Amino acid sequence: MSNNKGVAMIVAVVMAMIFLMLVIAVSAISTSAYKKAHFYKDRAIALNLAEAGIADALYRMNYKNYSTATFAYFNDIDNFHIDEDFAGGSYQVVYTQVGANEDTIESTGKHKGRMRKIIIKVRGTNSGGVGDGIAEAFNKHAVYAGTVVKTGGTWGTVDGNIASTTDLSGETIPTSNGNSKIQDTNIDNTYFPSLILTPTALPSVVWVTYTEGDTGVPDGAPYDFDGAYGASTYDGAGTYTFANGATIANSPKLNRSAGAATIILNDVTINVGQVIGTDNGSISATNSTITNDLIVSGGALTLDGATVNGRVVCDNDITLSGAASTIDASATASTYEAPILANAGGDADIIIQDNAPDITLDSGQEAVVIAYSNGGAVTVTVNANLTPTLSGGQAGIIAFADSANNATITIGTAAADVNGLIYAYGNSGNDGDITLDASAGDISGALVACDAVTLDGGTLTWDSSRYKSSSYPLYANFSGGRRVYLPVIGSWKEE
Repeated sequence: MSNNKGVAMIVAVVMAMIFLMLVIAVSAISTSAYKKAHFYKDRAIALNLAEAGIADALYRMNYKNYSTATFAYFNDIDNFHIDEDFAGGSYQVVYTQVGANEDTIESTGKHKGRMRKIIIKVRGTNSGGVGDGIAEAFNKHAVYAGTVVKTGGTWGTVDGNIASTTDLSGETIPTSNGNSKIQDTNIDNTYFPSLILTPTALPSVVWVTYTEGDTGVPDGAPYDFDGAYGASTYDGAGTYTFANGATIANSPKLNRSAGAATIILNDVTINVGQVIGTDNGSISATNSTITNDLIVSGGALTLDGATVNGRVVCDNDITLSGAASTIDASATASTYEAPILANAGGDADIIIQDNAPDITLDSGQEAVVIAYSNGGAVTVTVNANLTPTLSGGQAGIIAFADSANNATITIGTAAADVNGLIYAYGNSGNDGDITLDASAGDISGALVACDAVTLDGGTLTWDSSRYKSSSYPLYANFSGGRRVYLPVIGSWKEE
């Protein structure tokens, strides 16, 4: 019996030891799990603090003192720094300038000895401007203008945000997709982005002047027009007609002493750098093909069913009317910034009507249409579709009066559709106005005007594509304006 009692005691001791070992093991596992849980908890809190630092930085950079300064928080971004205690931990934020789309905000969160870091890149492609970031005018607005008005009984449709000094709180502006509109009246259009691009000037040329055409004069000025351009004709009443297949190898200036000259282009080749000019007249290309850039000086230019394998450049008015014209700016190498460019010293009008032109942009171009003057008013009127494919930071229409004059853009007495940014600016406090007529069509992009936007018709839809790829610059040829700071999409990095 006593032997059995000894065995029972041994078994009990062994069981107790096993149980004790299990308790110790469970305790060790629990302790390890507890420590690990707190480790990850503290790391998570540190990460949350780093996120709070990013949010704090963007708030200070974009919204603090919004109504009182061009810059919400600072003028000297090099000295931007945040060091805050928060929620039992802390975060430190620094801003580092690197370059376009490469500037960084680095936020470090700390909690109970754990540290996490978040780095984001900041969008900023507006070269030559004050500060970094981008102009507020280009920040997710369908409309950014001094005022927003209508002249008729109803508003046009706007799918996107509106920012202006106009109080629209009592207005019902229709929307087709239910997107809300932030009708922000707390802006100052004094801080408005300005065009820093000065379009390429027409080339300096040595003119060969033809006056009164073929009058039997000997060689020498005034030159014999049809003698220089075989089969070309002058009708004796002011009309110069270039023959099919003519090559313009010099820069002819075609004048008429008794009045305005009329210049007609058929299928011609214009050698690179050559210009067609007149001191008083007009130039037209109807159902004809122009090889290389068509550059015109001193007279208004009209295209009717023409094909231009290059750019259309004029220091006066440009009209596309009648049959649809084709302009392929990618067909030849050139430095002109738009397929259709009016670069004038006085007033200049660009009119697109009747039929939609077929326009192809070169990848290096800035906009489809640029109307620019350093000494007069500019107007752009679009009454036909203008919807070429845009890439990078290319705009739709830019009207810029770089003097004490007005810039005006009007879309739509014929249900015209237009793609891209539409921008109007009159320098020195003058008007930059955009009007969507009651018959305007679909506008995909944004309206940015230093003075008034009139929304009488059409459907304006904000183009979000600029914000869906970090490879897109945001209209890099504008400077100034109140700055905003946005993360580069896909740049968020945790350490």
